[in-house]
Amino acid sequence: MRKAGQPYPFDELQRPLIMAHRGDPVHAPENTLPAFESAILRGADALEADVHWTRDGVIVVIHDEVVDRVSDGHGRVRDMSWSELRRLDFGYRFTLDGRTFPYRGRGIRMLTLRELLTRFPEARFNIDIKPKDPPSLAQFVREVVECRAERRVFAASFHHKVLNRLRRIYPQLATGASPCEAMAALARLHAGVGLGRVKYKALQVPPRVRGIPWLTERWLERAHRAGLAVHVWTVNDPADMERLFDLGVDGIVTDDPGQGVAVRARWAARQPREGGRTKWIS
Repeated sequence: MRKAGQPYPFDELQRPLIMAHRGDPVHAPENTLPAFESAILRGADALEADVHWTRDGVIVVIHDEVVDRVSDGHGRVRDMSWSELRRLDFGYRFTLDGRTFPYRGRGIRMLTLRELLTRFPEARFNIDIKPKDPPSLAQFVREVVECRAERRVFAASFHHKVLNRLRRIYPQLATGASPCEAMAALARLHAGVGLGRVKYKALQVPPRVRGIPWLTERWLERAHRAGLAVHVWTVNDPADMERLFDLGVDGIVTDDPGQGVAVRARWAARQPREGGRTKWIS
């Protein structure tokens, strides 16, 4: 589907991909080592994670710009040093029932990007760069390369300027479309107009707009003809997963990767086989 010679970390993996959103936040504190370990154990194909920079320039794995929701601390990541963040309990607020906190006091600490990439040397990653103006994208690239992960990392961001700068610094790194690039692609593909040459490898889109499912089989076919993968976020309902698999998406991002793997297995068992294997395996 993609042009020869273009790096894409998810080649050779079965599709549709199950991409673990912040690890496995249904069963463990999001963006922590237990969450990523759980996602791998439950069969996720790729790990989705988010990064910010500390005050002293360490790239750390966290979704929010503040630590309040996921730890026993308070404040913005960019205002705190790495040593300050390491003292916080990132299992403190995780609960399954609203009453008990099974990871509280168990030494769950924040991860650095380096720790994440080296802890899972075979894993594929979708790394979402969260800041609008990161202190150093060159540092991000350097750490990815030094961890020998440049062919295992797919970079994403909601900020167009961030992705453009990243592409200029290291064009070999695969990136997703920014929101403005995605919107332009959506309109052109719906109109049946070609995209021409683009700088991204995948469109990562929500399954609904204003509550209405908008993805169609024809639109997906056009995206695929343009050489693009389509990943859909964040999908947690089994019926939605199956509907998207039927349409032909290349992957879903989910909070419950174990459920996603199970739904995909049931769905795949019903698919026709071509050449001795199910047609959705790449």
